[in-house]
Amino acid sequence: MRIGSRVAITRMREDGTWERYTGCKKRPEGTVIGLDIDDCDGHIRYDFATIRWDDGRVERIRTEGEDEIGTWELEDVTPELYANLYLWDRAYGGSEEGGWWYDVYTPADGDWNDEPPKHGLFATAIEAENAAKALQEWCDNENRSRRSPSSMASEGHFIVRVEAWPAEPHPTHKPHYC
Repeated sequence: MRIGSRVAITRMREDGTWERYTGCKKRPEGTVIGLDIDDCDGHIRYDFATIRWDDGRVERIRTEGEDEIGTWELEDVTPELYANLYLWDRAYGGSEEGGWWYDVYTPADGDWNDEPPKHGLFATAIEAENAAKALQEWCDNENRSRRSPSSMASEGHFIVRVEAWPAEPHPTHKPHYC
């Protein structure tokens, strides 16, 4: 979830599955216009979000909770139209507790043997999903000749993510040890 994301409230059913909550006309869908961010060791957590609901109301609410409708959370329902190609690797975080590593995802830039299938923005979520399947086959083939990210000699592995945004590096900054 980020500023600009489309969100809806989902609630947990008695069987443990989640469903879109439609019992309240006051909160159909909305757009995130503000986030309270808590960043510890590279893992970003959002406790509160400011939402502009489709009916024009603006509300600051918790991103998850429990009340008269049961256990609920804000779900990101932004259309996922991007099939993004990343190079996944590990980076050394520091020597604390005997040394620690973290995952790094960098948008792929052409360090491959065979040209990958089309990736990036698609017109529909179905097209992005289909492109991701073709990209995953390409990744599996391309990664056969690459060392695992857990190896010190790793060059990274190609992975595919279907996302609502263009590919961007993650994490955005080196995490600190908590």
